[in-house]
Amino acid sequence: GGGMGGGFDGGRPDGCGAAEMACRQANWEGAGSDRGGHGGCPPGRLVGGDAMASSAGTSRVPDDHGVRCGWAHNGECIAPYAQRNAGPMGGDAAAMGGYGFAANGAYGKGKGVDGTYGKGKGVGGGRGGNGRGCGSFRGRAGGGKGSRGDNGSRGDNPPLAGPCQLNPKQLSSAITKASHGLDSLLELLSKHGPVMNFIHISNMWNKMGIKLREHSSRSDWMMAHERDMTELVQYSMAIFDGCSPQGLANIAHGAACCGLEGAPAETLYKSIATHARSKLNDFKPQELANMLWAIAKAGQTAPELFSAAAKVAPPRLHLYQDQNLSNLVHAFATVSHKAPELFDAIASIANDREFLEKAAAQAIANMLWGFAKMEHTTEASLSLFNLVGGLFKQDGPRPPRTISDFKPQELVNMAWAFAMVECKCPDLFVIAAADSIQRIALFEARHLASLVHAFAIAGERSPQLFKVVAEESLLPRNLPNFRAQAIANTLCAYANAEQRAPLLFVGMAQAARKRLEEFKPLELANTLWAFSTAESEAPHLFNAVAEAVPPILHTFEPANISNMLHAFAVLCHGAPALFEAAEDEAIRQLADFKPEEIASILMAYGRIGHPAPRLFEAVAQRSSGIQQYGAQELSNIAWAFAAADARHPLFLSALRRFIVAHEAELATENLVQLQQSQLWIEHELKLQALLLPVPLRAKCAAAMRSHAVHPSKLQGDVRDEVALLEPHWQEELILDEGPSIDIALPTRRVAVEVDGPNHYISHGIGQYHRPTGKTNFKRRLLKALGWLPVSVPSFEWQNLRDRASRQEYLLHKLREVEGPPSR
Repeated sequence: GGGMGGGFDGGRPDGCGAAEMACRQANWEGAGSDRGGHGGCPPGRLVGGDAMASSAGTSRVPDDHGVRCGWAHNGECIAPYAQRNAGPMGGDAAAMGGYGFAANGAYGKGKGVDGTYGKGKGVGGGRGGNGRGCGSFRGRAGGGKGSRGDNGSRGDNPPLAGPCQLNPKQLSSAITKASHGLDSLLELLSKHGPVMNFIHISNMWNKMGIKLREHSSRSDWMMAHERDMTELVQYSMAIFDGCSPQGLANIAHGAACCGLEGAPAETLYKSIATHARSKLNDFKPQELANMLWAIAKAGQTAPELFSAAAKVAPPRLHLYQDQNLSNLVHAFATVSHKAPELFDAIASIANDREFLEKAAAQAIANMLWGFAKMEHTTEASLSLFNLVGGLFKQDGPRPPRTISDFKPQELVNMAWAFAMVECKCPDLFVIAAADSIQRIALFEARHLASLVHAFAIAGERSPQLFKVVAEESLLPRNLPNFRAQAIANTLCAYANAEQRAPLLFVGMAQAARKRLEEFKPLELANTLWAFSTAESEAPHLFNAVAEAVPPILHTFEPANISNMLHAFAVLCHGAPALFEAAEDEAIRQLADFKPEEIASILMAYGRIGHPAPRLFEAVAQRSSGIQQYGAQELSNIAWAFAAADARHPLFLSALRRFIVAHEAELATENLVQLQQSQLWIEHELKLQALLLPVPLRAKCAAAMRSHAVHPSKLQGDVRDEVALLEPHWQEELILDEGPSIDIALPTRRVAVEVDGPNHYISHGIGQYHRPTGKTNFKRRLLKALGWLPVSVPSFEWQNLRDRASRQEYLLHKLREVEGPPSR
């Protein structure tokens, strides 16, 4: 296919004319001409006679051997002078026996010609037509500007096996033996793709999958060869009707190993699923397992195929090897397709000690992972978990399986599975911890994250393991490789397991900032939650989040929004723009918020002191939903409305009814919250009808009075200075109403509050040293109870270097509220 297009009817019944046959006999390589679509044979190599072809507009000169030439370029013979014996050729006067020999200039590259479909890649000619010609010759680059050739009619017979055309058997061998790897495979695809059958196509996918599966730059390679891979998909679609089950399985598996994505992958796998459903009974165990694994690996679902497979597979499971069973479970779990009968049947087969002793470690780990992910905890599956756990017990000179049989990924998958199904097997975790510590250098970043994540879910503390993982994670070879999900899982694991690792949190904060755009909303919310739970400040990360999130907040689900704001509030990190945007988004999604999420987000606004009147009003208008709230949510909301001074009597009346109904469930923490809310209602709202019944109020006040307080060193320093100024003072005075005062001057009704860093918003954008909502709420209550609150911030006190300056500072503070203290 050059400019004239391939596949014109020549004088021969097979579509090949005399000129092409002369070239075949001479074994010439075609060279491009100065006319699009006209090429032929280079000079000096004629060994096969003087067949001639006439052509309008071309010179006829003898070549070096004295043979008259029908096609010439720059004085060189391009094709022998042959007698015309065919019809019109792309609008030109001569026929080239069904094949345009000119190079195709459509892509501007001199890479030879593939005439099968009239496509070429050389320079000089126009794009070839779409006729199907006789063969594929490679030509040198053409030189001129050719016009686009017309579409030729299809030849009578398939292409002849010429110098560049292989028969089916040769083509299969060439694919198998591709000497230059991916380049050789693509060259074969370019030359022979249109004539490949399902054996060739499946072999092509298989070989490419093998070479790309472990390719260090697979995604880059696939992107660079997107056009070639799309062409391979198209060729694959054309042969599916006659494709065998093995061919379908190999194509699916190869495409998955190649990392095929996007529309081509969706199209390919959808077609595979459609054709496979009608042939499921003909699939061998490995073929079915591999095909389903590949579809799942590629991120496709194919629910109809999976449903059909779940019915077809069970009667023949006894024929499946351990790896086949594992791939089945893994595939169904990956696409979250429930198949309880199939899973129970597989569990029954695997629930055999001899089977487990011989099975590959990867097969065991993947099966357990699949059962856990699908939450398949029937008697059969739990029995399997217990049997696997028993394999590692030291009940003899050597257990039947050792944990070292499992590679890092397999070990963490198994540990995660045991944790998720809550199968108590402490021996397994003890052995896994010891083995992991010994082999820790083999664990990649994702393995380290998954390992501690599994231990945290299982409630297995293992301090030494967490310590070693923290140290390993911070190494230069690992820290940069922690992706967003791994960062989130790692930090959540340490927070949940209450394992302190301050340096790890510092390093992860830096890693998270660099990958901030990679984080999904859930991963980001969980990461921030971990920092707040561990009480580990990360000001630069939080500032970056506060700036980046508002424009994309609409992509966050309610749980993500509430957890994120909770983290900012706990760490007293100001983010006005974020909180303002979150108020709008929370109102928009309010119907989708669960009770605990509503309580959490209201608590966040109350704690940090950011006003959100529209949100509180929107919640108040949905008072009918209060009946779904538990004791924890009710007390949290009551405190939040009080701290925010959100005055909605009708809502508060409904809230009161349900708090009374849940009285038996109220914990001490809830009672303390309710007492603060009651003081607000009594002394600020002054609405006695909204107060709780007297007995319940008494319980609330008692709980608050018994609430433990722990004076800080800073408070002790301030106390010593106050004692020099005022003889009548009392530390940690607990009022009858419940609140406590750090340093009270009872005779003057002055309440000195020593406020450390957590009483102020810090690290915020343009906000420093502003009291939190929680701190302001306490000051309001003390004032409502008749006390004059005096705040001594830590950041001011620490700047006072001597006693004289501290005494002067306190005198000034006291004068601000009510004259100098008495001496």
